[in-house]
Amino acid sequence: MGTTTCNVLSSAREWPVEADFGTVWLEVYMSFLKNAKIQTKVVFVIALMSLVSLAGLGYVSLQYKSTDNDYTVFIANNGVAAVLNARTSGNLNALGMQVLRASADFENAVKVFRGDRKQLEERQNTIVSLVPSRGEAARDILNGVAEVEAIGERTIALMQAGQTAEAQKMALDLLRKLGEVSPKISAGNEQLIDRMIKGSTKLSDETGQTIFTSVIGMVIVSGLLIALGLYISSRGITTPIARLRERMISLASGDTTAEVDGMDRKDEVGQMAAAVQVFREGAIERIRLENETEANRSLSEKERLERAKQKEQEERDVQFAVDNLATA
Repeated sequence: MGTTTCNVLSSAREWPVEADFGTVWLEVYMSFLKNAKIQTKVVFVIALMSLVSLAGLGYVSLQYKSTDNDYTVFIANNGVAAVLNARTSGNLNALGMQVLRASADFENAVKVFRGDRKQLEERQNTIVSLVPSRGEAARDILNGVAEVEAIGERTIALMQAGQTAEAQKMALDLLRKLGEVSPKISAGNEQLIDRMIKGSTKLSDETGQTIFTSVIGMVIVSGLLIALGLYISSRGITTPIARLRERMISLASGDTTAEVDGMDRKDEVGQMAAAVQVFREGAIERIRLENETEANRSLSEKERLERAKQKEQEERDVQFAVDNLATA
């Protein structure tokens, strides 16, 4: 295979620089068909099919891995966001409860109130980082929570000042504000759940499309490789051998005039053609010798007849002389 490659490359160096790229590669391909060993041709086709198969499997694996990562990230982000949003609703309700408890355990209620407020904000910010499309809704919720916090702080301050009646009125305002903000959080839960359902369906469709495209692509490429393998085996192996077999049959029948096809090849077919050429040259030489022998045999017979004729003539001359002498 190495020698064949060197022959092909050395031939390629002789082409002019301005030669068309497609023409050059066609010449390289035709040189490969004529000069590469049969084993090299077979190994080339098998190696090419193996490489393409591995590339196809690698592509499908990468697509599956990418889809799996997308699906995992999507489910993780939206699932966590949905859980955090639901817990945000708990934080909001806890704010109202702590304000109402402030009269009984003021310091602890204030501490828990502010802790829930901070946790609520952190959770909404985390939701935005996981699902950026929730940014505007989260800001709206946080603005409402800020208003709840302001009312709660005023309520706590009134309770701390001993203004119980005013604090109770303010607590009612707090509950009304909670009623305004809470549906927004609930709507967020519904939106996140709907987003998860639609996203899951979309990813499933994309996965199905990826599988279909990959299978069709591999079938097409495999078909092209099979066609290439059949073409190489036909043009580079079976057809030259068939032509050589027909020439051997005609040579056996006595046809020595036609040239042996494939003498310019450097593969096994070329070696077989060289061997057939030896037989052809031997047949030509045998015919020449037979013709020469026949010619010599014809020449000897002619000489014998000439000698016999000459001897007969001599005998007639002698008999003529004797007869004349006797007459005399």
